[in-house]
Amino acid sequence: KDIKANVTKTYMQILLTEVTLNLLNDNKKNIETLYESTVEAVRVGVSEETDADQLLVQVASMQNVINQTERGLELLRNSLKVILGVPFDQPIALKNTLDDLVNAEKQLELLNEPFDIRRNHDYQLLEKQTELTKKQIRLAEWEYGPQLAAFYQYYNQQTFGDEGFNMTPHSVGVSVSMPIFSSGQRFNKVRAAKTEYEKMLNTKQQTTEQLMIQNSQLRFNLNSAYENFKVQQKNWEVVERVFKSTSQKFKYGTASALDLTQANTNLINAQTNYVSALTELVNAHVELQLLLNK
Repeated sequence: KDIKANVTKTYMQILLTEVTLNLLNDNKKNIETLYESTVEAVRVGVSEETDADQLLVQVASMQNVINQTERGLELLRNSLKVILGVPFDQPIALKNTLDDLVNAEKQLELLNEPFDIRRNHDYQLLEKQTELTKKQIRLAEWEYGPQLAAFYQYYNQQTFGDEGFNMTPHSVGVSVSMPIFSSGQRFNKVRAAKTEYEKMLNTKQQTTEQLMIQNSQLRFNLNSAYENFKVQQKNWEVVERVFKSTSQKFKYGTASALDLTQANTNLINAQTNYVSALTELVNAHVELQLLLNK
């Protein structure tokens, strides 16, 4: 169960990081394009050189973030190799894209699935342990039972005389012993087995209550993550339109380089929040899937 969850989360995190990397590269290209046009504007005396310098700093900062993201992506890929047991020097390729695996509305449909606690892996394991503990009581009680023993005897007697060879017959028998008095050791074994069984029953009851609470919490988390995702998705769309509008104004000299830098920073933050919300949604969906054993 844990391996499956780790593989799923790491796989999805790789895809999410790739999306982040693509967004950063796109933003960098946009700023580079604006920088090149600003350099030309400075050359003809339309814009100030400080405007080009600010954009150049913005490009360098974004390249630094891209480099960090690429290193993080490589770390995630190596982590997936470790989980899957793939040799470190063997490359891996992910065939699915984020769009193939993530559909916010479809993931929300998991809330309609009822919680059958008997399908939960933790509960199933606890049930088996409880059954084994109960059988230990029967084994301890059998020490008070009758002891059954079987025996076989064979006698061979040889004589040299008129009687010739003489052999006594063999005998087979069964003996049963019933302990009337027993030491305190047997009693303690039975008592210990019963105590352990009671502990397992209490643990099973507590685990049942915890799983029910966990079910409610994970459903709340998934619904909350979906709502946050929709908000961040809308926010990204709005901030992106603002950035495009500011970029056009900057080209025609009605917006400063500072305005453009701030708009780009807001766009990066909006994209980061969107990816974080999507990550939260994916993790919430995976956690509920594991609980429901779906």
